[in-house]
Amino acid sequence: MAMTEDEKTKCQVIIHGHAAGVAAGNVITIMPGVSASIDQAALVTMTLALAAVFDVSITRTMAATLAVEQLKKFAKRKVFKELLKLIPGPGTALSTALTIGMIESAGWAIANEFASQRA
Repeated sequence: MAMTEDEKTKCQVIIHGHAAGVAAGNVITIMPGVSASIDQAALVTMTLALAAVFDVSITRTMAATLAVEQLKKFAKRKVFKELLKLIPGPGTALSTALTIGMIESAGWAIANEFASQRA
């Protein structure tokens, strides 16, 4: 079943908010590898928030599993993103852009999955 406009709006706020938060964390944590835990934590909380939009009952463990599955899809980009941080200035900016794209993509994939599970 397709998302309603209300659900799309709620998902947009949740996904964009988490992407912005992760982007800020990415800029602050210039050491390669540190932002991975920020990305995962954000995906877990985002998954829990998205589940609430669709009235899906989900545990934190289940949300973490979904988050890890989404992060696996971006494994090569995550490595590249972390290597970019070694380049001061432009590397951090590109790394941040990649982070936003990954979080946005993962968020919409999760939201669409929850929407499709409705009867």
